[in-house]
Amino acid sequence: MRELLDWLGEPWSDSVLAHHAIQAARGGARVQVEGRTRVDEPVDVSRITKWTRTMDDSTRALVRQRLGRIAEFYGYDIEEPLPVRPLREGSLLMGGMHARRLIDQFPDLDLRTAPVPGLAERPYFPRKVKLVPYDAQLARPPAPLSRQIARAAMQRLPPRLRGGVLAVWRRVKRGGASAG
Repeated sequence: MRELLDWLGEPWSDSVLAHHAIQAARGGARVQVEGRTRVDEPVDVSRITKWTRTMDDSTRALVRQRLGRIAEFYGYDIEEPLPVRPLREGSLLMGGMHARRLIDQFPDLDLRTAPVPGLAERPYFPRKVKLVPYDAQLARPPAPLSRQIARAAMQRLPPRLRGGVLAVWRRVKRGGASAG
């Protein structure tokens, strides 16, 4: 935190690490936030490695297979959850040029290709969203039924009704009936 604040040009204060005391003094709400921590509780560093104690061997192997390389990119090892190397020599912060060089060391991660946003994220990518007026959606003709679906539906009709539907279908196909 000290290095980050220094980089941002902000002064260091010991109260940065005492958010629980600051929130309590301000009368902040006692709510749970991400990770089930409470804003009025001090930072609990013992929770950093908790996930490693709750995984069985098969889950650990799956996490290692899927996330091992990206963890390595950020200076972590799946077997040792604490950082094993800084992001940059002598620093915990990573700048643009250093990030580019580091990305080049991990070509298998394909970090230069922008990922396709997930369905829930697509509204935040306006170039990927097509707005269609609601009325235009209603005015579209229904999609034609496939022959298999139509045949199955026809077989469920009583024989007399089936004959009438077939007669109308033949007329429409020949162009003898007006639409509407």
